[in-house]
Amino acid sequence: MKTTVYYFTGTGNSLWVSKGLAERLSEKTGMSTDFCRGETELIPIAKVMRNKNPVKCPKGAVGIVCPVYQCGIPLIVSEFIEKADFKLPDYIFIILTYGSHTASAEDIAYDQMKESGRAPDYVNKIKMADNYLPLFTPPSGEKLDSLMKSAEAELEAVAADIAARKKKIPKSGIFADLITKFMYGDLRRKGHAKDKKFHADDSCNGCGTCEKVCPVGNITIENQRPAWHHNCEFCFACLHLCPKKAIQYKNSTKKKPRYKNPEIKISELMRR
Repeated sequence: MKTTVYYFTGTGNSLWVSKGLAERLSEKTGMSTDFCRGETELIPIAKVMRNKNPVKCPKGAVGIVCPVYQCGIPLIVSEFIEKADFKLPDYIFIILTYGSHTASAEDIAYDQMKESGRAPDYVNKIKMADNYLPLFTPPSGEKLDSLMKSAEAELEAVAADIAARKKKIPKSGIFADLITKFMYGDLRRKGHAKDKKFHADDSCNGCGTCEKVCPVGNITIENQRPAWHHNCEFCFACLHLCPKKAIQYKNSTKKKPRYKNPEIKISELMRR
């Protein structure tokens, strides 16, 4: 049975999970893996949303893999759920990657899918490195190795659940709901204009990497400097993947290390 995974990624964690799921599901079902065609297909949500045509999800298993942003799901993923037709899939799963905590993000993903007319069968999460640089410092060295090893184990368990078509419905508590209401409410209110606090410092050489890795095409190079056009998904790809570490968010990121999933190449994160 074909599996289609729609994913959104900034610095590679959700792409790593998507690729890992594709490989493991193919192993468990005895089917071949082809990330573009065949039995397991990976589709960038950002690419789908650039196309104005309706989205009709295919038969078989359909998954959504995305990060947690401010205790919720990225705005573009929410918009994708509203746009897509989920009538044909016989099994739907949602996997969230997160750094510090998810609060009620799983519930939000479940509820939005249910409101679209088709509740997901399985919702789960996998802990990864947090790339929200204003508040956190990404792990490196042994800490990152340990985190990736734990993520591998979680990914294996999730893949086994999906292959067995298990059911998992999220249920958060009141405290988590309150945190999400505050944090995700802020993201929903300020939306795509949160890029107003990004800027490039004097070390910027106008190479254009930020323009290429922005999944939604929100950045252009003007007068040898990046310009943000207020369609931001707040993924921080531009900041983390700048080879000069020239892109900053407010004044809180200048001396902090950058992050990219160690098993994903920058070329895989270029907008397609």
